[in-house]
Amino acid sequence: MNQQEFHKRPLTERLITRRVAAGYGLVSIVVIVMCAALISFIAQLSGLVHGMQIDEAAVKASSTLAASIREQYIHQAHWIIAGDNQHLEHDSEVVSRIDHEIEALAGLVPVAERERLAEVRRASSESDRLFRQHLVLARRHGNQQEVQRVHHQIELLTTTATTDADTLARAVEARMAQAHRSATRYIRLGLITGGLCVTVVLALSVMFTLRLRRAVLRPLDRLVRAANRFGSGDFADGLDVDDV
Repeated sequence: MNQQEFHKRPLTERLITRRVAAGYGLVSIVVIVMCAALISFIAQLSGLVHGMQIDEAAVKASSTLAASIREQYIHQAHWIIAGDNQHLEHDSEVVSRIDHEIEALAGLVPVAERERLAEVRRASSESDRLFRQHLVLARRHGNQQEVQRVHHQIELLTTTATTDADTLARAVEARMAQAHRSATRYIRLGLITGGLCVTVVLALSVMFTLRLRRAVLRPLDRLVRAANRFGSGDFADGLDVDDV
């Protein structure tokens, strides 16, 4: 429909058309804006949930690493006591497992904590070196003083490594807790935005419905009053059809 044909329509019809178009247009704009905000919140929340899943895996891996380091020390201590070569084999397996666990954990921990993870690797490697190159020989030669000295060094390295591994777990837990708080905040914002969207749409719908109702009923009221006048024989005031 062109502009000329639109203006040929009665005034009431043009008014109703404009109000309906304005109402639908404004409601559509509000809905689009609110939906865009909700989609943004959902995207942020999805990223936070994914990050918390990674952090959860990192916490488990850090705890497993700390347990493996303690297991390494236990095998070394058992060998000192019993002299069973099976503990040497188990110790080699544990050291290899610790290396794999550190490699897997490197991509999960915060960047600021990677140096601590490297310290865990160095402490584990140094403990294994001292055990195989010094403590085993001292134990086989019956050098009890050297055994005690090296064992004390290994004990200190194990304590340092396990403490660092536990600290890594706590650091990741802190990051996960922060992500959880952020996720909770986005959920609240999403609920508030959704509730606000529904409220605004309902308010606009009621407002435009009332305006549309007045636009329809006002011409009808004019027709009723004109019909009453005509019925009583009053033809002094005519009725402009374009105003109906």
